Amino acid sequence: MPAMPSRAGMCLAVVIALALASATPTRAQPLGVDLPKGESVVDIAWFSATSVVFLVETKEGYALRRLEVATGELSVIGVPRSFSNLHKTGAGAAGPVFSMAPAGNALAILEQASDPLTRPELSVYRCDGTELKAVSVHQVPSDFWTAQMTWDNRGQELFLVAQPYLFPDQRYSIGKLSLQGESFSGVALKDNVDLVSEVASIPQRGALAVRCGGFQGQYPGEEVIALLDPAHPQGRVLNARAKGLAMKALASGELLVYHTGEPGSRGAAGDTLCWLLGPHDDALRLARLALGDAGASLEQSADGTWMGFLSDGSKLGVKGAGGKLLLGLQRASDGKMMVSNIPTAAFEFSPFGGFVCAVGDGGARVYFYQLPD
Repeated sequence: MPAMPSRAGMCLAVVIALALASATPTRAQPLGVDLPKGESVVDIAWFSATSVVFLVETKEGYALRRLEVATGELSVIGVPRSFSNLHKTGAGAAGPVFSMAPAGNALAILEQASDPLTRPELSVYRCDGTELKAVSVHQVPSDFWTAQMTWDNRGQELFLVAQPYLFPDQRYSIGKLSLQGESFSGVALKDNVDLVSEVASIPQRGALAVRCGGFQGQYPGEEVIALLDPAHPQGRVLNARAKGLAMKALASGELLVYHTGEPGSRGAAGDTLCWLLGPHDDALRLARLALGDAGASLEQSADGTWMGFLSDGSKLGVKGAGGKLLLGLQRASDGKMMVSNIPTAAFEFSPFGGFVCAVGDGGARVYFYQLPD
């Protein structure tokens, strides 16, 4: 008997199908806070129920800020010299890649060398809300050159994907750096999972979802999406035809697989086809996105009661907002939707409930929305 979808998964499927079901969306009225002049947000994470950590780009390079939501007080997070020496790159050059832990308590940075034969530099830091402290990465093997990275939800384990084609005798394609003990361990053997182009951590089920071009010694003509979990450490295929697909883990433990714009992704009603894997599901199930461009930005509150996404203002029914990305927030229980009329670049639900932090277009101003009961 197939596993029944979780309640959160059922709600999400309904909300996706009804993404434009509300009559007239309510306009959300946010509280706004300006960052210091010349700063713009690169990444955001809720550090606690009352504070948010921002990674910002400055005129000189990068910095970390902490904002108290109740008071609007913005404080500076101290950083070590290794972080202070991180500078922006010139036009046309690959800049550093940042990955902030969902809990705001850790940060990883990957800097590509100008010489492709030089190992990229990986830096990892802990954050206690007032100071950034370096974590040793010396246990990462010298023949493991990191290409991608993603965190668990507690900021204690950093999953690393190795660059392909470099070392024929390399044993692992995916490894894990544990911040407690600063140790490295293998997660996926290269013989089982190879040519990884995307990885997503699903902490609620202790699993990783991967999109890869090599699986269990086979190299099919099309990438597959596979799930690696304790019950199937060698992996099992969720989707064998992953061309044009992308994926993301949602806060409630759902895995969303969606189209990136390839032809043939539309359903009979014009909705964009997507798939969901619930926290206890064994297989993907078909769903539909009424807003076809919402997949990449779709987020869900940790309790599954709200969904958020960015979409063109004209699709959200806001006059004169065509060409502007606006934030839509929709309640799962009744389809009630709120739409902000402020152009938005990114947003994050508070894992503690009740609030959403959004970054205005341009990144110099942040907004806080309180979700109604």
